[in-house]
Amino acid sequence: MGTTYSFFMVLQKGRHALTQKRIYFISLSFPPLGRGASLTNSCLAKGLSQKFKVNVITAGELKTYFLSYNKDYSLLKDIPTHIEIIRIKPFEWFFIGEGLYRFGLIPCYHLNWAISTIKKIKTIFTKSGIILSSYPVVSNLLVGLWAKKKTDFPLIIDFRDDYLGVMSHYMNPSGKMLASYIEKNVVKKADRITVATEGIKDALIKRYPDLTKKIDIIYNLVPFDSNSLSSIKDENKKNKLFTMIYAGNFSPAQEVKLLIKGINRLLDIHPELKGKIVFKLFGPENRYLKKEIIPLLNNEIRYEGYAERNKLIKEIKRADVGLFSLSNKTFSYATPTKLFEFIELEVPILAMLPKGSAREIIEKDNIGLVCDPNDIDGFARNIYSLFRNESLRKKIVKNIKKIKDHYSFSTQINRWINVIEEL
Repeated sequence: MGTTYSFFMVLQKGRHALTQKRIYFISLSFPPLGRGASLTNSCLAKGLSQKFKVNVITAGELKTYFLSYNKDYSLLKDIPTHIEIIRIKPFEWFFIGEGLYRFGLIPCYHLNWAISTIKKIKTIFTKSGIILSSYPVVSNLLVGLWAKKKTDFPLIIDFRDDYLGVMSHYMNPSGKMLASYIEKNVVKKADRITVATEGIKDALIKRYPDLTKKIDIIYNLVPFDSNSLSSIKDENKKNKLFTMIYAGNFSPAQEVKLLIKGINRLLDIHPELKGKIVFKLFGPENRYLKKEIIPLLNNEIRYEGYAERNKLIKEIKRADVGLFSLSNKTFSYATPTKLFEFIELEVPILAMLPKGSAREIIEKDNIGLVCDPNDIDGFARNIYSLFRNESLRKKIVKNIKKIKDHYSFSTQINRWINVIEEL
């Protein structure tokens, strides 16, 4: 009986393996790169691999001259061995791609990787499956389109950002025409489209009214398994500095210097807070950081460098509040991964945001305090409100606990699985 049962179980597993869908996940940004998109993509690959066979098509060694990429090799330890990672090395074109992109003459500075990958499509897509291509970057979309053309496999296009809405602000007229042409072809060829926010969905439907029935909203995945949080203990906060934290990129899109100006305004109004509060900033070094952030640092505002993921999670968990910002209405569609990290880690939120997707979540669910971008005085008041009112912080944490499952890893992965199963 036992032998028969064991044989039956092996047979069932074999049948499951034969019928298991295969996902070809095209993602240039993938560990060991440590940027936000890379973390989110690795999280998605891990989640999908619980149900499907996952082949990740990503980049080999990337050489950049103006861009800066930080690597976090500890992230590779968390990727299951059953995920097949195919790393395509781009051909060398030195600084040409970055230069052409800066002048708006090409749609992506990693076009050399896209070309190198397209040349290998026949050797990559050898078994039937589903193509999943995510933006950013544009090269992912181009590879996905070409793979669809050559294989006729179902294609899912995932917009984590509003491609045309953002690109149009940075490109010359010819560049805008090219971006529009690419997006039009992408949405036309896609069998399903997923987006990170309601704002992106609305923007796409406004441009392409026929898309209504094939768009699904799936929030950004927090790049860690919530089960691992049980090992992180809250530090005793008695006699501890009131700690604010920012963890992410430094660029004009975030305009983190506005957060710093708000804190400095608070210290001007309430000098007695010096030595009682601290703002820790974590993220990769770049030109914006050196030019705009470093000159503003002082005893209360500290740049802590780029931290490996495990250390960063602990720092966020132990903070009293989490800070983030978006510089203007161009990014009103966005819901940065930081927002969902703070929710998952139950950290009250202080933010400077335009009216839009992220602000709506915070205000609707009462999980933090928000002011408009450039409202330095309003931000200073919000900091002071949370500093002196512990009961308000506890109320916010209580509200976060009520809604966190809605944005959780498992909830979003189930949405992904439903989309894929319907193809």
